[in-house]
Amino acid sequence: TALGRSLENALLSRRFVSSLMGAFQDSPSSVARIPAFIQQYGIRMEEFEPGPFASFNEFFIRRFRPDARPTVPAPKMAAFAEARYFASHGIKDILLAAGITPPTSVFGHGFVYIKKDDASAAEKISKSLGNVVDPLDLIDVYGADAVRYWCARAVNFGQDGSASIDGLRERYERELGNDLGNLLSRTTKMIEQYLGGRIEGGHPVNPDLATLVDDLRAAVAADLDRFEITAAIDRIWEVVRFLNRYVTERKPWELAKDEQRHEEVVAVLHDLADGLRVSAVALAAYLPETAERILSALGQPIDLSWGRVAAGGLETAAGIHGAAPLFPRIETHAS
Repeated sequence: TALGRSLENALLSRRFVSSLMGAFQDSPSSVARIPAFIQQYGIRMEEFEPGPFASFNEFFIRRFRPDARPTVPAPKMAAFAEARYFASHGIKDILLAAGITPPTSVFGHGFVYIKKDDASAAEKISKSLGNVVDPLDLIDVYGADAVRYWCARAVNFGQDGSASIDGLRERYERELGNDLGNLLSRTTKMIEQYLGGRIEGGHPVNPDLATLVDDLRAAVAADLDRFEITAAIDRIWEVVRFLNRYVTERKPWELAKDEQRHEEVVAVLHDLADGLRVSAVALAAYLPETAERILSALGQPIDLSWGRVAAGGLETAAGIHGAAPLFPRIETHAS
């Protein structure tokens, strides 16, 4: 936008930018040819003396924004389809011309190969092939949270990889619906049935859960700083798996049959509630709507700050009822 204003009547269409970048190389001799080339597009330019410009970069700054200096702090990372696009499409030059400091590093993610079903071969998503998948169509069926989760888990972020619509459905049912959704429904139902719908804050922390969460808090923060988005969610899901193993091993429904073991029931259900609370906060970047629903079902404040990813932060709550399915079963298939 700033560059467009500087050029007054310029219409910097994709065709213009592509032609400009394709016609000239990053060298002093070719920069001198730029004014005549730009005039072909009807852009008014003042008398121009080429001078000893070292690159396109310097040309943009001196010609269009002679007073430009980077005024915006440099971002740590920028993501493009391929890292080379950052240079070849002149993005750095345009940012500098607008007075914006370019990123100090560029993250280039890989290509995605899509399989319509398990029987078909994977093809690279491409406009020319016409096999682009509209995420809005998937959201209509599975919801935004599920599609966002699938995008993060289906392919290791930063690498080429293949994904399939069948894979989305499988993760929706197995991981989101069963691992996470059923865990919440079972936990809240047992809290309602065995604890009268009430949980107490300040309950002793399960040491195994505390260790797992402490490791998670440090590792996931580091993963996200490195844009290792898939690795981060894999770590978070370890907590979800731990909670599912924990409830299967402890069997609170069996413990509840013996009144003398009531305190064990209380401890198990508080551990489950606390673990779900931690999981919700940690997953908020991937499942923002779901995270709030989990916290609400457990009567916990909607506080998604990273400091809440710590065992033992469960707060007293009453009126807890069996939660509705987070990810209801879908009968139709997104083709």
